[in-house]
Amino acid sequence: MFTLPIDSELKLALLGPEHAAKLFELVLANRDYLSQFLGWPGLVQQQEDSRQFLCQALGDYGEGHSLTCGLLLEDELVGMIDLRGLDARRVGILGYWLAEPYQGRGVVTRAARGLVRYGFEQMDLEKVELRCADQNAQSCAVATRLGFTLEGTLRRAEVVNGQCLDHRVYGILKSEWQNQGAD
Repeated sequence: MFTLPIDSELKLALLGPEHAAKLFELVLANRDYLSQFLGWPGLVQQQEDSRQFLCQALGDYGEGHSLTCGLLLEDELVGMIDLRGLDARRVGILGYWLAEPYQGRGVVTRAARGLVRYGFEQMDLEKVELRCADQNAQSCAVATRLGFTLEGTLRRAEVVNGQCLDHRVYGILKSEWQNQGAD
């Protein structure tokens, strides 16, 4: 199974259906927090929903469409991260979420840096995009710390809990990543 060590305490790993219970518990415990900017947490109603998600993610990985990993901090599942939209355009879309108790510790920045590096070096991507709600200051800060450029704003891009959210679209090219020495 795919595992990407990030540092001495953090790694990314493909998760299988055997991780459904833990993933469901994590989403359930963080549903209100995650629902500020994400529409899907309210759709996760039972452990089977998490199992189906993990099976779909494994299938998408096998077909080369995405790479969806658990964020394992000292071997504890604390969130998820992915590169999706992997196709002939060679542009990956970075997405992630982190349980609230682990915020502010650099977990997402470290994980994203490692996954973006992997995308450029191992998956031969030419660009990585990150899209987040413009009100999501923490995700906007991750993009900035990683050297992404704000490319524009998609107005009223998504309805989350009855609220229309604008999405900021950030991007970084492989050449920009290499030039900034992002390691």
